[in-house]
Amino acid sequence: MSKSRVTQGKAFTLIELTVAVAILATIMVLVANFTQQASKTWQSSQAKVESFQGARAAFEAMTRRLSQVTLNNYYGYDNDTQPTKYIRKSELHFLCGKNLLPNRQITHAIFFQVPLGYSDDTNYTGMGNLLNACGYFIQYGDDGSRPSFLSNLPPRYRFRLMQFTQPTQELSVYSNTDTTAWFTSPLATSNPPIRQLAENVVALVILPKRSTGDQSASGKAPLSPDYEYNTRDSGNPETYNQLPPLVEVVMVAIDEPSALRLGNTQAAPNLGVANLFQQSAKEYDDISTLETTLQGRSTDNVKLNYRIFRADVPIRTAKWSTYEAQ
Repeated sequence: MSKSRVTQGKAFTLIELTVAVAILATIMVLVANFTQQASKTWQSSQAKVESFQGARAAFEAMTRRLSQVTLNNYYGYDNDTQPTKYIRKSELHFLCGKNLLPNRQITHAIFFQVPLGYSDDTNYTGMGNLLNACGYFIQYGDDGSRPSFLSNLPPRYRFRLMQFTQPTQELSVYSNTDTTAWFTSPLATSNPPIRQLAENVVALVILPKRSTGDQSASGKAPLSPDYEYNTRDSGNPETYNQLPPLVEVVMVAIDEPSALRLGNTQAAPNLGVANLFQQSAKEYDDISTLETTLQGRSTDNVKLNYRIFRADVPIRTAKWSTYEAQ
């Protein structure tokens, strides 16, 4: 009589199951942590890319418009009744500098006229060559463009690159030939013709330059040693009613996570820019100083992320001449 053989299968013990569950739980925790870190990194990178994309678009729009500036200068008698010589004349105005908007601008500002044909009055539509007054500056504060239904939200203080564009029917540069009222007066109204071009722009540097370098062949001083340029400054015959051949534009922007680390405070964070960009001979040293400040200004040992945009903008309508009529 043959004996039947029963094959008995081996089973996991309770200890083995406990160890397996523990290993699986550890792996799941590690995967969850890795996924969370990857998500944070992606969100940070995405915010950084989007922030600097906005800054780059604003920089390109600003430099493109600046290249179209016009002055429509011409030669005429210095005195209509008792002329003694020809001089350059213009009813338009181009100026940049450090104190054009006291207690409002951060670093530099620039204002000029450009043929945009922009108007908010339908009677002026279709006139694409009409002049507009334009300008750019940085200010710090709450978002002034927030719609009324969001007024209950807490303030959101940021550095902002602002664009001034006055409708053509309100252009007053012809009636304010000896003052800056053509842009200061509209900016002082309750509804100024400005809009935010980009957030988190912390510095704007404007430097008019000669096309042949910082000094002319005759060895004259730099065209704008203190960054100031005013085509209505009769005390400077070289720049009087004359556009510069080139304008160097430098813009420094930080990303949104860095802005959050600076804090949502009513007073502007001190990045040291108030003492920088006073003399053009120190421009590169000042940029290095600002970079050092941004790299060293941190919370929880996290450095601020920033980008520097720079371009030499040729002024298309500039008719630069060192000739001084006698």
